[in-house]
Amino acid sequence: MVSTATPLNGRQREVLDWIADGCPPRDWPNSTYKTTAIALQNRRLVRITKRGGWSAVLTETGEYYRAHGAFPAVTKQVRRRPATASSADGERQTARAVPSPRVLPEKPDTTVVSASVEAGDPAIERQDNEELAAARQLAADVEAASGELRRGATGRKRYLSRLVDLVNANQFAGARRRLMVANTDTDGEVIFTFITAPKWLSTWPRDVAAGDRIPRWHPVVASVRTEKRLNCTAQVKPRALRILHTFGTEADARGHRTVLPRREVDRHGYQRTYEHGDLKITIRDYCYSVSVIQQHDRVAHVPTLKEIEEQKRYSWNRIPKWDSVPNDELGISVGLLEGRDFQQFNDNSKRRIVVEDLLPEAMQWLEQDADRRDAAKEAARLRQIAEAERQREAARLAEIQHKENLKAEELRKQASQWAEVGAIRRYLVAMAARVQVIQDEEQRTAAIEWLEWCRAHVERLDPLTGVPGPPRNRYMTWEERMDLTNAARNSMP
Repeated sequence: MVSTATPLNGRQREVLDWIADGCPPRDWPNSTYKTTAIALQNRRLVRITKRGGWSAVLTETGEYYRAHGAFPAVTKQVRRRPATASSADGERQTARAVPSPRVLPEKPDTTVVSASVEAGDPAIERQDNEELAAARQLAADVEAASGELRRGATGRKRYLSRLVDLVNANQFAGARRRLMVANTDTDGEVIFTFITAPKWLSTWPRDVAAGDRIPRWHPVVASVRTEKRLNCTAQVKPRALRILHTFGTEADARGHRTVLPRREVDRHGYQRTYEHGDLKITIRDYCYSVSVIQQHDRVAHVPTLKEIEEQKRYSWNRIPKWDSVPNDELGISVGLLEGRDFQQFNDNSKRRIVVEDLLPEAMQWLEQDADRRDAAKEAARLRQIAEAERQREAARLAEIQHKENLKAEELRKQASQWAEVGAIRRYLVAMAARVQVIQDEEQRTAAIEWLEWCRAHVERLDPLTGVPGPPRNRYMTWEERMDLTNAARNSMP
């Protein structure tokens, strides 16, 4: 938190003077002056009321600050210990050192303000006005060049980038167009082009941010506000709620479903279901998380007396060097609810970018992510179909190859039997010649019987005795099916 004794910056002093003048009509560039007024109210300088419309008045502290340029002096009280019984005179008291409150350095106001706002220094004001005029002329030159302008940028790229930021921050190119700058193939040359912001069906985000009040909040955002789910300071909470309202309203206008993330606890107080984010937007079959995040600054840590004493007592203690302090900048994080693919869009005070101008891009990112996932799902389905078709074709080729293998195996078997029958018949001719010369009648009779059986058996072995033909089909074994299917898949293109 910023100390209430820290001097106001230029933006806050300007809003304070405007309130002191009675809030006269003024053409503010946006509604961030209300956010600055809330910051002044937190520092007890103004009092804001919304009865009968938005209005603000100075408090006594605000009038004092406007007159003297500083806050009223506050007298600090020193706590003393009561006198102990061992005191000789009963009047000696020991003063207790009270550590002074740690004052964090005030950050300059990060809201996007037109460069024409008085900066106090005439030189700075003149420079800002010159840059504004140059940015307006740059937008006119790009428009005259039909939306595409090439210019030399040697030594001027940073200056030209700042002009582009001014064009977009002040909407010199129009509310729904942005000026972009990119390098070209030619060294030292850049190209300026206009791009149209993504489509937006509901009220334009800047118009919602600049409105005095929202007649009817989005029901889910109203629940977020009622349940106090936003994790940000009170100074930026109104703007954060408007960002969520704008985003939720646009999601409904596009036909998406916006609900509150589930956060259920059991009877013992433990989280049973915890869905991250401030909004849950369903686009077709995908649930996305939308969160508004407050940015932080890293400031030097001022050690406290307790930290110093503990470090003296315990040498291993380390005092942190930095503190993370929330500032006035916001960001919006969108991504898949149960995934790690997130995209964040942030304020950028240096480039004068506010997150309201990036909401169309955030919505476009969500829809494109859903389209990418649908395309990936369709591609996976087509790959699955192609894989099934490839598997069926491989099985068909394996069946054909199995039949061919059976025929080849039968052919080799028949050829082997035919060669064997020929050799046996030649042997039987020699056997018949030997039988003729046997003298013993008993031996000769036995040899003749054996020869007759052999001749009959040869006739049974001869594959050409009957009509040659293909073998009978049989089912493939599991090993044959796997081997033939894999071979068929490898041979396919």
